[in-house]
Amino acid sequence: MEKFCVFLASAVLASLSFGAPDILIDDFESGSYSPKWKVEGEAFADAPARGGFKYQQPVGGYNGKYLVNSYFNKDDTTGKLSSVPFKIERPYLDVLVGGGDRRDVAFLRVMVDGAEVGRLTGINNERLEQKSIDLTNYVGKTAVIEIVDNAKGGWGHINIDDIVLTENPKGIIKKTVLEIPNAKKYLNIPINNDAAERVVRVSDSSNKRVLLSAKMRVDFENPQWFYSMETLDLKGSPLRVEVLSRASEKVDFKTTNEYMPRSSSPRVVPRTTP
Repeated sequence: MEKFCVFLASAVLASLSFGAPDILIDDFESGSYSPKWKVEGEAFADAPARGGFKYQQPVGGYNGKYLVNSYFNKDDTTGKLSSVPFKIERPYLDVLVGGGDRRDVAFLRVMVDGAEVGRLTGINNERLEQKSIDLTNYVGKTAVIEIVDNAKGGWGHINIDDIVLTENPKGIIKKTVLEIPNAKKYLNIPINNDAAERVVRVSDSSNKRVLLSAKMRVDFENPQWFYSMETLDLKGSPLRVEVLSRASEKVDFKTTNEYMPRSSSPRVVPRTTP
């Protein structure tokens, strides 16, 4: 009986620590689309790519030898990959994504009952980065994944690898809004030069006066340095910070009266960015 209790306790601890194992949809290491994918058009060639194509910038961030790369015959080819139907058995879909930020014409999407329930696209970078789709409301249903390239011209392609159903998403999936009362002179944003880019937006509490809207390599868990942004005009007033974040990470920004030296500035995007 004692041994059984010890075994049961160990099993409970293991389930709490790790959850259900991930389910691999495809990592493309077979070197073939068959039998998991239906191929239409020219963009995706007849098989997964071994890295980049001629005239393409260096492709990185994928695992193994193969990935999906719709730059075949450069940016003017179009096409689509459609997966075989599968059951959604975990609440999130993790995907490595790269290529163009052409959300309307080059993307990966999940379809349930003929309706789109989530979409991912690149950020105009050939390096694949981890992204996730929240499928919590669709667990138990049957889905199809479509990887679409209807784009022509610059950044008219998409790169995909390692499509996984999981309970522990690694990608950026939600917008977090923090209200920081009594802001001090500097807002310190944690940066890791190897992290995925995400938009950070800083404004007054009314969200009318925008101090910063930029793509930055934010990392709350393993920062390499801090970008100290002066908020002197709002010192002593509430500060509003918006950032895309992972479901599993703790989002935390601190304000200080001391400047923390930085090595570079963020890549600023239009202030209309959410």
